[in-house]
Amino acid sequence: LKPPGAAPRPSLAPGDGKIIWALVAMLVLGTFFAIAYAQEFNVMTLWYRDTTDRHILGFETPVTWLPALDGLFIVAFTPLAIRLWRNQAERGTEPSDLAKIGWGSLMGTAGLLCLVIASLIFAGGGKPSLLWSVACFALCGLGFIYTWPTTLAICSRAAPAAIGGVVMGLAFLTAFVSNYLCGWLGGYYEKMSPASFWGLHAAISLAGAIGVLVFYRPLNRILQPTPS
Repeated sequence: LKPPGAAPRPSLAPGDGKIIWALVAMLVLGTFFAIAYAQEFNVMTLWYRDTTDRHILGFETPVTWLPALDGLFIVAFTPLAIRLWRNQAERGTEPSDLAKIGWGSLMGTAGLLCLVIASLIFAGGGKPSLLWSVACFALCGLGFIYTWPTTLAICSRAAPAAIGGVVMGLAFLTAFVSNYLCGWLGGYYEKMSPASFWGLHAAISLAGAIGVLVFYRPLNRILQPTPS
């Protein structure tokens, strides 16, 4: 219920359409990394179980421990990333929010390439170290820090006041889309070689970074606040 004396709901203003389309484009570009990132919690556990040497000092690490690395690295890297951005801001070299999404997508690409290398080792008759999986989670976790919180910050800051909540809902809708597509792509794991499968996901994350590069100037001009 609207409380008595409440201010009227703001309306869309001329020019808001351009901002809305820029936000939608930004959300689409971020979805590419999210699709590849979500595969860590889907097919990667099967790949880890079947191909990786999971022993550390004689102890075999349970497969179910693997996804916990995501939270570990995000918690560990978040204060480091914030400090890095603060230092860059003081020097005037901090990347824009849109550029951070591009960098995060590149980090995801690098993480998935670790799985490509490990899969090639396995195809050659070797047993890849679990450190390849750890490196994948570390790089993708850092990529998550660069992409998802930044995406929400852009939506909160740039969305027209009339539809701020709707835009935030769209941001979380992309999480649904990326997880759905991740599951659909997971069905190809048994039809492709592991190296090809992870190479495909590395290419998907790279496509997001390339998209940011291609559309950076027009989108950043709309979404990045002008320094005062």
